[in-house]
Amino acid sequence: GAKDGVVMPKQSMELYLALRRLGKPVSLLRYKNEHHTISDFKNKVDLTLKIKDWFNYYLKDLPLSPWMSSNANR
Repeated sequence: GAKDGVVMPKQSMELYLALRRLGKPVSLLRYKNEHHTISDFKNKVDLTLKIKDWFNYYLKDLPLSPWMSSNANR
């Protein structure tokens, strides 16, 4: 979350940018009003569905989800 007090959001962004520079497929999900754990039900559902999409694409060879293709580093 953007209000994370355990892992500073800046560190998450630095890791994301480093992976992009290495040409790795990477997505960064940052939830505006969340802390280290996701508490809002809507955000929990969103994160769960995005994790499912990730597994479907990278482990099951299913089509890329639209939210992933808009952020693809290819």
